[in-house]
Amino acid sequence: MKMVKAVRWTARILSVPILFIGGFFIVAYAVGPERSLPTTLPEGVAYVVMIVSLLALAVAWRWELGGSILALVAVAIGAAYNWRGLLSPAIIVPIDAVLFLLGWGLSQ
Repeated sequence: MKMVKAVRWTARILSVPILFIGGFFIVAYAVGPERSLPTTLPEGVAYVVMIVSLLALAVAWRWELGGSILALVAVAIGAAYNWRGLLSPAIIVPIDAVLFLLGWGLSQ
């Protein structure tokens, strides 16, 4: 039981800075002084994947299985479109999603 709590809270604590930093970038791109919303398909895919994966991590706080799977699917779609995105600091998103998934699995 202690392992479940440790994994669960590690995933939650790790998701807080991810959500704040990712949310900041989404808002900055959308309403910042130098609005730079996506103009090409690769930029659009990356933008949507970022939004969906962040929403999925937020959902995973309540529904670990659904949120983690949604985040992993979003990241997989982004990686299928541009695998170099996984070489960035954004790799922390699927790591956090796997922690949520592990927490759910250990509690079953």
